[in-house]
Amino acid sequence: DDIAAMIVGKLTGMTEKKGTGIVKHYTENLEAYNLYLQARFFLNKRTEKGLRKGIAFCEQALNLDAHYALAYAGLADGFILLGFQGFVPPNESVPKAKEAAEKALALNKDLSEAHASLACILAVYDRHWGKSEKQFECAIELNPNSVTAHHWYAIWRLLPQGRFESCLSELRKAQALDPLSLVLNTGIGWQHYFAKEYDQAIATLQTVLETDKDFIFARDILGQAYAQKGMLAEAIVEIEKAVNLSHRRTLSLGALGHLFAAAGRSDDAKNTLSELLGLSKQSYVSAYDLALIYTGLGELDPAFQYLEKAYFDARQYGWSKKPFVEIYIPSTVDDTLAPPGKHVASLFCQHFNKDLPDNKSWDDVREEVADMIIDTVTQYAPNFRASVIARMILSPLDLERKLALVGGDIFH
Repeated sequence: DDIAAMIVGKLTGMTEKKGTGIVKHYTENLEAYNLYLQARFFLNKRTEKGLRKGIAFCEQALNLDAHYALAYAGLADGFILLGFQGFVPPNESVPKAKEAAEKALALNKDLSEAHASLACILAVYDRHWGKSEKQFECAIELNPNSVTAHHWYAIWRLLPQGRFESCLSELRKAQALDPLSLVLNTGIGWQHYFAKEYDQAIATLQTVLETDKDFIFARDILGQAYAQKGMLAEAIVEIEKAVNLSHRRTLSLGALGHLFAAAGRSDDAKNTLSELLGLSKQSYVSAYDLALIYTGLGELDPAFQYLEKAYFDARQYGWSKKPFVEIYIPSTVDDTLAPPGKHVASLFCQHFNKDLPDNKSWDDVREEVADMIIDTVTQYAPNFRASVIARMILSPLDLERKLALVGGDIFH
């Protein structure tokens, strides 16, 4: 019976083996299942074209079977990867990914793939590490042989926190289940890279590229590993290949511009920066990609100019028209600070004088200035204003009154 269940599951994907029988149905529609298989194939390419084709195949599968939970999980993964690869803004892709994962779980609360998708969102985008851990544990418990659950737990949960040994252990478990996976084996190279084991990273990624010389993900990380060893010429060769293979993906262009700058090829770096700025007028370009090149060129003046203007605005008007804002979101590491699904954010802003011109009082302008601060943040995080459901304002005058900080200045 166990063997029969396994064979049926492998051939049709319509069933799940649990115990000794066929107890759950994913879909009764064979065409929908075939579309799902095609979706997974294209999602694993990790290119923009592949990801969009994968999403389209999942949507076609759902048109045939609107209750196909596995297709919703695939849809979630597609949107997660579109955002992570920098092809669309995260504030566009993540809500769609979360909606798809939650629909999958509403249809089948025991679907390992959907728990893994939701766990990834909680870790990478929401920074709810505790909740992410629980979701990954649930995914692995539901299906200990899930390659994706082990893989994503390693890459999205363990690796960002520097838990390198645990990360590699999970990746090895996944590799034992799917030894030929390009994405998975590249992930092992990525783990070595972050653990500063650059020689091992290079050897692992070269092995991947022997299997498929056009696998962009491996080219990108191989180039970065060379760069960390000071092998800039080799790094540039690899990243240029990634740029061309990906049809000039912005994430790869940012890395290439940074390498040009590091290698003293400032004209090439500036040309790459100009290309990215031009692309940003037509489509989404992450600020991270631009920042990579600016920092490589050592062009930090725009940031310093911004800070200087904020200071002189405060001297002239009493507060900065474009303030310097530091944001802390403590509920991302301690979810007891806010109700489920909500967060607490603390905005520390500069520069603001206690004494305002024209005999104005902070009691009269506090709401106006708070609106200006929120608008400033919203320029960089477009959904921020709409997300604020309540606020507490502490002006320099409040800090002096309540905390006895002279002039409302914390730096004494």
